[in-house]
Amino acid sequence: MPELKALSVEQREVLRRELAREDLAIYTVVRMAREEVAVEHFDAAVARLRVDADKILMHSRPLYDLITYQYN
Repeated sequence: MPELKALSVEQREVLRRELAREDLAIYTVVRMAREEVAVEHFDAAVARLRVDADKILMHSRPLYDLITYQYN
């Protein structure tokens, strides 16, 4: 598996902003990722979100790009 890249400050803000969207609250992984971000476990949040990356792509391209960025 490729090595994870650390998220920049700007990327962390995008993550926080996108996770705060109410329309994404329908996904369990988003709710779980919110809890991880609340305690600043960004890698864990991204790992959770990757589970439903295909669904996230339909609702939030910025969030999808962010969670796939770590592996590019």
